[in-house]
Amino acid sequence: MSYDDLIPHVGYFVRRKTTPSWHMARNNLDAIDLSLITDGKAWYTIGRKTYEVDRGDLICIPRNVERSADTCPGDLMQCYDVNFKLTGLDGAEQTLPFPPVSRLKLYPDILDLYQKLNVAYLEKRPGGPLRVRALLMLILHRYFELLTYKDIQPTDPRIRNVMRYISEHFAENITLDDLARYARLQKAYLGVLFKESVGMSIRQYITEARITHAAGLLKNGGCTVRDASAACGFVDASYFSRVFHRVKGYPPSYCGTGDTTAPPPPPTAGGGNSGGN
Repeated sequence: MSYDDLIPHVGYFVRRKTTPSWHMARNNLDAIDLSLITDGKAWYTIGRKTYEVDRGDLICIPRNVERSADTCPGDLMQCYDVNFKLTGLDGAEQTLPFPPVSRLKLYPDILDLYQKLNVAYLEKRPGGPLRVRALLMLILHRYFELLTYKDIQPTDPRIRNVMRYISEHFAENITLDDLARYARLQKAYLGVLFKESVGMSIRQYITEARITHAAGLLKNGGCTVRDASAACGFVDASYFSRVFHRVKGYPPSYCGTGDTTAPPPPPTAGGGNSGGN
């Protein structure tokens, strides 16, 4: 199932700091209840099962499922708690594929998003609901990466940063030395770690990023093969065409025609390089 069309409708958000007597009475909530434990401990009963939750745990309770909770008096729970309904673009109700409790850790980027969400929710400024929804979408996207797409998304933050750097600078002459300095890793170790995490070499990943962007430019029209080649870091259009065909399975000239099944043209003579590819 694809989760690319989800739209959250936020009803409630709180940065909760419990007291020794805090108790959430057993109830059914007509919304998804998503809580990130940032400190302390608590006991949550979801349906008929009780979970002891700790710092870094994510709690996801579906709509209309009975729940109750108590904090640990000697280690008071703190959490971010958001209640929301979830629909698709067609308005149909959707659910999250997360388990009731996920044993995560406190990721700095996720905490930063929650802090921004807290400010946006409390400010009540024009455009605030849109910002709240956007921030929650980013938070949900990170949880999908960690819990649903974990088999295809690298979890090492250094590799994620390198991938982000490549996505922003793919048209430049990126070298392994540049990336190693950026990641603060030895070049050889970065190469091994990247391939283990992503499943391809850094060179292959840069090429994929360039060709994917070039395909988008060509499909949108108003861009020649030579223009797309130059915009994506290739200094030789003939070499670009050969690499494009190798990666995509069809030549760049077919982009925008809707026909990617016709046989490729005969290979051209000559060569070149991609300026760092």
